[in-house]
Amino acid sequence: VQANNPSVTYKYNTDQELVQVNQSAATFCNRYQSVQRTMSFANDPDGSRVVVFECVQTMPMAAPVPQFNPNLAYNYRTDQELLDSSRNAQTYCMNNGSQQVVSNIITNANGTRTVTYQCSPR
Repeated sequence: VQANNPSVTYKYNTDQELVQVNQSAATFCNRYQSVQRTMSFANDPDGSRVVVFECVQTMPMAAPVPQFNPNLAYNYRTDQELLDSSRNAQTYCMNNGSQQVVSNIITNANGTRTVTYQCSPR
C-alpha cells in the first residue's frame, strides 16, 4: 500500500509572491501536522511560475538547523534558495515568539537578488 502525502500547488509571478505562497503552504500543511517541502517548479503557459509543495511529517533533527540571523541580508539566485531562507526565517521567528515573518526583496544593480526578513507579531 502506498499513501501519498497531501500536496498543494500555487501560481506566482514575483519573488515576493513566492515567499507568500510558501507561508500559505506552511498553513495548509499545518492542518496535517506536517511541514511543507518543495516538490517542483514549472513555467505555466500564461507566463506565471508554478510551485508544488508536499506536506511531510517532521522528524527529529539529526543535524543542527542552519544558523539564521534576521539582521542580515541573504543573497539568492534560485527560487529554491529563496524558499530555503524563508523557511529558516519562519523557524527562527516562531522559535523566538513571533508568528509572522515580513520580507523585503530587492534586485541589485548587478542582477543579483537580496532578501531581508523581520519577525513581527501577528
